[in-house]
Amino acid sequence: MKLRSFVLVVFAASTALALAQSGGNKANWKLMERYSNATLGRFVYSSTVTPNFINESNEFWYVWNDSKGERFMHVDPKAKKKERAFDHDKLAAALTELGKKPVVGNQLPFNSISYNKEATAITFVVERQNYEWNLKDETLKKIDPPAGQAGAGPGTGGGGGGGGFQGGGQGQSNRPTFSTAPDELAFVYTQGYNLYYGEKAKKEDEADKVPSPEKLTTDGEQFYEFRSVNYSTYTLGDKQEVKRSVGANWSKDSKAFTVSRSDARKVSDLFVINSLANPRPTVETYKYQMPGEENVQQTEIYLFTRDDKKMRRVPVEKWKDQTVSNVHWIGKDSTRLRFSRRDRLQRNQELCEYDVATNEVKVVLAESTENAFIETQATRYLEEDNLGDIVWWSERSGWGHYYLYTHDGKLKNPITAGAWRAESVLEVDREDKKLYFSAVGREENEDLYNSHHYVVGLDGKGLRLLDAGDADHTFSLSKSKDFGVDRYSRVDLPPKSCVRDRNGNVVMELEDMDLSRISETGWKAPERFVVKAADGVTDILGNMWKPFDFDPHKKYPIILSIYPGPQTEQVTQTFSATGSNQELAQLGFIVIQIGNRGGTPQRSNAYHSYGYYNLRDYGLADKK
Repeated sequence: MKLRSFVLVVFAASTALALAQSGGNKANWKLMERYSNATLGRFVYSSTVTPNFINESNEFWYVWNDSKGERFMHVDPKAKKKERAFDHDKLAAALTELGKKPVVGNQLPFNSISYNKEATAITFVVERQNYEWNLKDETLKKIDPPAGQAGAGPGTGGGGGGGGFQGGGQGQSNRPTFSTAPDELAFVYTQGYNLYYGEKAKKEDEADKVPSPEKLTTDGEQFYEFRSVNYSTYTLGDKQEVKRSVGANWSKDSKAFTVSRSDARKVSDLFVINSLANPRPTVETYKYQMPGEENVQQTEIYLFTRDDKKMRRVPVEKWKDQTVSNVHWIGKDSTRLRFSRRDRLQRNQELCEYDVATNEVKVVLAESTENAFIETQATRYLEEDNLGDIVWWSERSGWGHYYLYTHDGKLKNPITAGAWRAESVLEVDREDKKLYFSAVGREENEDLYNSHHYVVGLDGKGLRLLDAGDADHTFSLSKSKDFGVDRYSRVDLPPKSCVRDRNGNVVMELEDMDLSRISETGWKAPERFVVKAADGVTDILGNMWKPFDFDPHKKYPIILSIYPGPQTEQVTQTFSATGSNQELAQLGFIVIQIGNRGGTPQRSNAYHSYGYYNLRDYGLADKK
């Protein structure tokens, strides 16, 4: 994102210079600096409530920041009560005394808390020291971290996140890690590209000290390894001698596990320059497959059974260069497992079942199409241990919807239907036989990409909207499903949050984003618009940023900010008080975001597949 912003600013500067040299409009650098991300960022506060439900109850806490500082809030939806989770000033005073560092109540040095089982105390971490605050007595004490958990990073109470090409092990510690069976005795790991297996005599034994673990493979080499993610930058000959957990998928009875193996030996290299390396920039290399190339990463699935200590390759192959995913055991034993496979052209998908005893694979469910993408979602079962009926997602009608199948793959009924897209599962209520899900494009007279949340019976009856309102919504359900926290905004509507009951009625308001300081500067929201695609029928959505000193009598050059897809059009849906498009506009431009057919799967399959097999040029048709 930083690179994209830099490129846009450089482009704007060069364009402004050319305009000035030709006698055109001059770039307004003063206005751009006044409304830059750095300037406005000082006045941007919390924009969304993140509910943390307490001990699986309906009550929750969240952190909120505005021009008055930061506060921890406690909400009891049933009592319609919202209050501070604790006395911030008293806690700050106690923390100052105990921690020997000055602290103020509206800027506490932590942003996460945990309630005990009785909800009578909270714990938090400051500079790797754990503390407990008694909510009744309002007393603070230092405590040891939970068993098996070291103190967290400064002020956070923990951390996480990340993604992308992290397969190279960069940033990993040298501490051995293992994939352990449910019985906590058997374990498996990878070392030097090969797979090892061992068994402990007792659960409390250390896996790293088990003598003579069994080497299950001997043909491993760099890029032919047991790992489940893509390859980051690498060094040829890297041995990877540290013992690493391999992400084994153990059966419930601990008698078998599956593991995936990737083969990227034939995948070509891609080179990038690390300009921040010292003392000079360096060339970094990683494996990357380009569209249309002959050699792509291959996936193999292996099965190990403890009874005979043998490992076999599961016969998952069907299509050339296929992808295999969603490998899972069926039932509590180790007799059957299932997996999904999709061909490289993304025209065919199958849910398959493998019989361990017979070494045979059968197809349970299949999807196919011509000259279009097949999108996939996870398989969901209505009973524990991946048993019972299946909730299956498909675009067979031309729109993404959910269907109910028997466990052996017979269609029972559609769960959702219509000229709109059911997008993701919020929760499957197995007891009440209901599906909670998000969808786009169903509500009339709204932005086609507004996300809403619904509940419907698994028989397809009783569909109910849970978060009415012309905005893009995010929804979190309580454990009982009696309440949900709704956060919503639009590119031209500041974020709001509220609590709703199971019927979608607003129970209580929570927070509105504090825009008081930004509003004083003369800031303005972008404008939304809808135009027709080149076919004269399809609606194309967009956003427009104008200079905040816009003069309707003047002419302005236009910058078209586009990303053609095919997985996202990058037309902003939610609110943001800052952004590179806004900065560019202040220089004296009209900046436009606009979608195009083929840009996103969030509409019909026909819309998404407009660019199928034409990824180079399809995005231009609706931009002319």
